[in-house]
Amino acid sequence: MRMSDPPARGTLLVQIGCTMLIAAAGLRAYCAGAIDHAPLTQAPNWALNWTAGYLVFIAAYSGSHLRAAGAGTRIALLLIQSLSATYLLWLYPNFIVTVLFVVTAWRIAWTLPLGPALGAIAVQSAVLAGLKYLGPAQEMSPLVLVTTGAFELFAVSVAHLARNETVAKEQLERTNAQLRTTQAFLTENAQMAERLRLSRDLHDALGHNLTSLAIRLDVAGRMARGEAGDHIRTARRLASGLLDDVRDVVANARVAPVDLKARLVAIVAAVDTLDVRLNFSGALSAVDGSRADVIIRCVQELITNA
Repeated sequence: MRMSDPPARGTLLVQIGCTMLIAAAGLRAYCAGAIDHAPLTQAPNWALNWTAGYLVFIAAYSGSHLRAAGAGTRIALLLIQSLSATYLLWLYPNFIVTVLFVVTAWRIAWTLPLGPALGAIAVQSAVLAGLKYLGPAQEMSPLVLVTTGAFELFAVSVAHLARNETVAKEQLERTNAQLRTTQAFLTENAQMAERLRLSRDLHDALGHNLTSLAIRLDVAGRMARGEAGDHIRTARRLASGLLDDVRDVVANARVAPVDLKARLVAIVAAVDTLDVRLNFSGALSAVDGSRADVIIRCVQELITNA
């Protein structure tokens, strides 16, 4: 699983700290060559080799932060970062330069799960210990090796905690988004159920009584004569008109047009963890309830799956 960077504030603080450590290693090497004139730094092309390895390390470190980089790319960049740090330590074995391994340990632990990260750190520490017995790195003391290993383990522990915190936060945000979507869906269903209940009551109770009333007034109008018959026939027409009005109300309640655009905008506004873009056509200004329900369900499902 590809991980994003830690929370914004944590990312900034860690990046500042890592940048300072990388700068400290470069500054120490510069002082050794240009000011202290250390014997190791006087070797042919030492400055050129150090600068090349240092730039490679910085490039690999910067590339491992890119969100667009896939898991394979990040692992490759971490490998380059570790190898370039090893190369720089081989060129100039110094305690300050070992902080490059600590920076690499942080990025490894943030990218990989805890088990593989600890394995990678163990290999990196073993390489560091091997440098003590190869070439100019014999000046590396056991105390430096133990201290560097402790700092690496500390970096792995902190990165693991930050990783777990970020995963928990992302899961909580997804759960909240699903709950908001479910709440909107239940509210919509409750409104539709209430409209159907009212229309059913109107149709079953009031509609039935008005139909019976209209039939009886029709019979009475046929039997009555004179002014009374005129009043009865007028009442018959009023009852028929009222029955038609009830039927219209029932039909409109069952297929009431829905402002689909407003409903979808409200659903998307409740999801703050995704960049959802809605494109509407003019025909969606008013849609009947059944079609609107299908579209709303589809949008909610798409957002939940994403």
